[in-house]
Amino acid sequence: MTVSPKTWAAVDQALRELVLGEIGTVRTVASTRFLLGVHEDKPAEQFHRSVERARIEVTIEVPEFVPLGSVYCDTGLEEAEVEITTTRASTHQVLDIARHQLRALALDDLSALRDALTYPGNLTTTSDGVATGILSGCLVPVPGGDQEFDSDRKLLTTTTRFRATLQRTLAT
Repeated sequence: MTVSPKTWAAVDQALRELVLGEIGTVRTVASTRFLLGVHEDKPAEQFHRSVERARIEVTIEVPEFVPLGSVYCDTGLEEAEVEITTTRASTHQVLDIARHQLRALALDDLSALRDALTYPGNLTTTSDGVATGILSGCLVPVPGGDQEFDSDRKLLTTTTRFRATLQRTLAT
């Protein structure tokens, strides 16, 4: 597959569509699960009023070209890490049990994301039918992750990473 210069834009679009439940064939994310964007610039009260479900942000790191063969080869792979950050808010005083409930919900979010993002074919195209160039149409999970609770703002932020690999043919 020849990758167009707009491919990373298509990858970004497909990722956002999949986490919002707009695309995917199997192991999809419910369209009611996430809202796009993590609004950390809002006052805590306004943030809590605006969050009825988890907020989500998708970030693609700078891609790295990996030649297939010699460095003079015009075909290779582009790889980039994709960071997914979800934020869940508690609207009441956060006691120990409420914090554990938030963590459990965040782990459920993570499971739903992993199921959808790693299922072959779910990221092959955008909703507009634009090919993403992602090999196997899915991402590969990167070990690790992070979960941080901000007791002042009553927010639980969970971050996980995946790897996207695209086949790339350079212009000659």
